[in-house]
Amino acid sequence: MFYAQLRGLLDFLVERSGDPRVLDPIVRALKGGATMENWLARSGAVHGLAEDVEALEREFRNWALDAGRSAP
Repeated sequence: MFYAQLRGLLDFLVERSGDPRVLDPIVRALKGGATMENWLARSGAVHGLAEDVEALEREFRNWALDAGRSAP
C-alpha cells in the first residue's frame, strides 16, 4: 500500500506542476533544512501546487478519488 500511495503522490505532483522534475527543488529544500510547509509557502504556487500542507493533502485526496473513479 505504501508504494502505491507514494507512486500516486509522485504522479499527482508531476501532473499538477507540469514538471517531471518537480521533486528536485523539493528534495534540495528538504536537504537544506526546510520543511515541506516552508517549501510550499515559498515555492508551491510557482510550481502550480498548494501553498500549505493541508491544502496539498486535500487536493491530493480529491485527485486520487477522481483517478479511482475513472479507472477501468
